[in-house]
Amino acid sequence: MLKVGIVGAGFWSEKHFKAWTQVKDAEITAICDQDLSKAAARAEEFGLSSARLFSDVEEMLRSADIDCVDLITRPDSHLKLVELAARAGKHILCQKPFAPTFEDASRMVELANGHGVRMMVAENWRWLTPFRLAGEVLESGQLGAIRSVRYDHYDDLTPKMSAEREHELEQPYMRHMSKLMFYEMGSHWFDVWRFLFGNPKFLYAAIRRISPNVVGEDSGVVILDHEKFQGVMNMNWASRQYIASSERNPEEVDHESLTIEGELASLFLSTSGTLRVVDNEGNELFRRAMPGLTKEEHEISFKRLIAHFAECLRTGDVFATEAGDHLETLRLQFAVYGSSEAHRPVAI
Repeated sequence: MLKVGIVGAGFWSEKHFKAWTQVKDAEITAICDQDLSKAAARAEEFGLSSARLFSDVEEMLRSADIDCVDLITRPDSHLKLVELAARAGKHILCQKPFAPTFEDASRMVELANGHGVRMMVAENWRWLTPFRLAGEVLESGQLGAIRSVRYDHYDDLTPKMSAEREHELEQPYMRHMSKLMFYEMGSHWFDVWRFLFGNPKFLYAAIRRISPNVVGEDSGVVILDHEKFQGVMNMNWASRQYIASSERNPEEVDHESLTIEGELASLFLSTSGTLRVVDNEGNELFRRAMPGLTKEEHEISFKRLIAHFAECLRTGDVFATEAGDHLETLRLQFAVYGSSEAHRPVAI
């Protein structure tokens, strides 16, 4: 039985708690939050009456019966928490964003390696059903050699983030972040990109702020140059595209589409979740309708990633989002800011 200590019982922890309670041969035996009432509330919500509650993480690491920790806290806390957990010999699942700087992230990897513990980043986007299926299509060879890629994300998030509504926001601190959209969501997008296509050779980005309600960027275009093809990300948190759609699904919480043009056929993944493969003559070779990026689909993805973490600890297999490999995702994420500021491509 894998014994788990959870650190952080705030807004995002609900998905982790729910996933852990569904994973076979895993048990939450300790919960830590600086606000002990939050830890108690999560324990009650998920029927974890036997779990020990802590307000101090060092005390939890000293006295709780745990094999690993799940860190669900703000990025600026991760370096210290990883150091404490690594020194205590506990394996680590760390929520994204992994770290506020590449230097902090590299130090965290060094600490885990130096103390002989394993660390995985809790990056759930590659575990979403539409992207898993896209990966299967690519692996099948149906598309042939990739010619071009377009990846879109749009939402009307930042226009709603006014000071008057700050008390209603799930994560109000985001209004004041100097690095916003590509810091908060970039690891999702670039991890999916690397999962499907590997690492690009160059990256060129242009980002900007649209909504006056935020400090950081809420729109951007990124060109990713691979050896044999180019791709573009078009990401926007200040778009009316979804609310103007006559086909919008009220269950969707994220709105993304993906087009992969291949030598033999093309893949089209719509924001509603329908994935189609079409050949040069327009014949539909494959179609699957999925629910899109709904709350339920996100919960499924978290269950998959946490089950994967637990299974890899049991078998010794390599984590899909092993922390050392995740540094390559962070290179892309932080390169967006360097490229946009310098108005030039960045070699990866």
